[in-house]
Amino acid sequence: MTNAVKKLQGNIPVHAIVLAAGQSRRMGGTNKLLVQLDGMALVRHVVEAARASKVAGITVVGGHQAQDVTDALKGLDVEYCLNSDFADGLASSLRCGITSVPHDCAGAIILLGDMPRITGTMINHMLEEFEQAQPSCIIQATDCGRRGNPVVWPAKYFDFLKQISGDVGGRHLIEENAENVITVELGEAARLDIDTPEMLARFKQR
Repeated sequence: MTNAVKKLQGNIPVHAIVLAAGQSRRMGGTNKLLVQLDGMALVRHVVEAARASKVAGITVVGGHQAQDVTDALKGLDVEYCLNSDFADGLASSLRCGITSVPHDCAGAIILLGDMPRITGTMINHMLEEFEQAQPSCIIQATDCGRRGNPVVWPAKYFDFLKQISGDVGGRHLIEENAENVITVELGEAARLDIDTPEMLARFKQR
């Protein structure tokens, strides 16, 4: 994999997981991840950002319309993880992605497939914070102090992430380990996701 040669200054490998299995229930029947923005599918914007960063590798977690998502990422050197339980919520995709992280990785950065303003530079900023932090620290993006995504999880939390359930991701783990959370201000990109046709229309008007 091309991305496997990319390491941070201190050679601490971090794997990227792109969650792309959701059913887009609020989009009125359209899979938001396949919506075209600036000539490419929404999910491809996120994967391209990961590829432009120093992550050690990328896994895309598919589920709903998985083949269409794969087709939208054609030509990109990424791995895929099929979440057959995608209807159970976000946690099932997170569990699926975490199991794909190579054993030699010190952490994983979780990226949502519907956040097109995240860039490779932003991801690198978070990876640099992770490299400089203590091994138990969680790195979370913020927008004007409000917590958002992506999140970098140290490997010590992987077993806990594999046990979560529901549709809230690792939020409760962050709350339970608040003293270990380091925030990185990314601005609007950290909270701008596209969930409804109205959000999509506003985004396209910008």
